[in-house]
Amino acid sequence: MILATRTVPLWTIITALFCLLSAPVSAGVIEFDFSGTIYYGQSTGGHFSGSFSFDPAEARLIPPPFYWPYQSEYTLGPSSNLTVSADDGTGSFTEGNLEIGLAMYPADFSGLGGTASTNIRLGVIDAADQTTATLFLHNNHQMVLPNLSLPLRLDRSDFTGGELVLSKNPGGVDLWSGTLDSLTVVPEPTCTSLVCVLIAGSLTFRRRQGN
Repeated sequence: MILATRTVPLWTIITALFCLLSAPVSAGVIEFDFSGTIYYGQSTGGHFSGSFSFDPAEARLIPPPFYWPYQSEYTLGPSSNLTVSADDGTGSFTEGNLEIGLAMYPADFSGLGGTASTNIRLGVIDAADQTTATLFLHNNHQMVLPNLSLPLRLDRSDFTGGELVLSKNPGGVDLWSGTLDSLTVVPEPTCTSLVCVLIAGSLTFRRRQGN
């Protein structure tokens, strides 16, 4: 019996590591997953889940509103989309031109009683069945974002509350409202998997050969 060994060349591993270290932090489409529990309307006590995504390169700032510099709003472009579905089969799917609104007020802003706040609203209308899905996030104690630029990272734990409202047009009748339990960014593919493969391949393996 002969025990043979093979290893991946060192230069290959170094090249892969360089790829990993030099990969951009953010590129292309960004996607978020969310889920929650319905507390109002049909299917109270049920659950919902969904996702939304957009390409930052397509986002455009909408002209500032009255309360600038405390608010900003963006249209997220033709490749943006949002999907949501509930246990009872209701839901929405929309592709193109989602809008996101940001509002951050300092503690000394009139009417806040000395407490800073952050509010985010993501809204979209599904033209196919005239359903509107609106996602809200808020923190009534602090300014969560560094500025009013388009956020590329959002996490439910940064906010004191969140909800999603699904309504039917015309008339804006709410089908249900739900508490947002989780919101996380979907990890981007990187060179990490390539590095793992190469490291695994570099480990010595034994092959049995007949003598």
